[in-house]
Amino acid sequence: MFKAPFSQSSCSSSAFSGLILSIFVIHLLASCSTIPVRRFTGRAIANAVSFPANPIEKPGWTLTFQDEFNNGTLDRKKWDTQFYWGSGGHHGRYMADNPKEYYRDDFFEFTDSTILLKADTQAVRVNDMDIPYSTAMIDGHRSLEQQHGYFEIRSRKPTSPGFWPAFWLVSRFSWPPEIDVYEYYTSRPQRWTNSIHYMPEPDNRKMEFKAYKVRYPSDGFHIYAVEWNEKEIKWYFNNELVRTSSTGIETFKFPMHIIINIAMEDPSRASTKMNEAVFPNFLEVDYVRAYKRKE
Repeated sequence: MFKAPFSQSSCSSSAFSGLILSIFVIHLLASCSTIPVRRFTGRAIANAVSFPANPIEKPGWTLTFQDEFNNGTLDRKKWDTQFYWGSGGHHGRYMADNPKEYYRDDFFEFTDSTILLKADTQAVRVNDMDIPYSTAMIDGHRSLEQQHGYFEIRSRKPTSPGFWPAFWLVSRFSWPPEIDVYEYYTSRPQRWTNSIHYMPEPDNRKMEFKAYKVRYPSDGFHIYAVEWNEKEIKWYFNNELVRTSSTGIETFKFPMHIIINIAMEDPSRASTKMNEAVFPNFLEVDYVRAYKRKE
């Protein structure tokens, strides 16, 4: 299923033949290669461990936003493909601090009912920086900014180590606050985290996070959700409550919007297992929805 070509530096040699040439080539690959790049020649299909989709109607809640990704194209009225602080150019397409990925405008694929946010080894040079990977994101500040509510996604994470997909809420008006509904570091495939960022005092930013073990998170789709009200934040996995926190809740006083993205783990760390990363890879999203509590 996989092919594993190596990226090579150029090395000169004189003509060899037969066994001598073979030995030389083996030595060349061993001494001149960088991180192997494994190419995926097909697409994995979600199997029976997928958690079924929820109905759109949710008792006690009013639907305020949805995208079911059934049209085979990205709805540009709902989504931007760069961070909300980007105002054209490259500014919103990478993180300023040690960028590893560049968020491209066209790095999406579609099935008849899902969107696939793509990550690949397509390097980009911008502002005198070489950014080694191209990835994708969708930022919903154009269509939803909401304080309090229920935010839900059904998605399937990438299928190899090396990736960092996330579903999160953030405000255009202040940072923090931030609510991370999920983050995966796929070098640890059965571990997912959620977190909050808050600022109890000026210039005193803090974070609280939890990690959980999840069986088969890449094999199928799962539902992740967060309920945010004036007293607490609750996280759900496949409709089961897994965490409640009221830490810093008084600082969550700004409307927030949705971001879904696939980033890269740090390729310089051995623990990320980038030699096992398979490209291209995808964060696949079936739907995303937001609700307000009925009066």
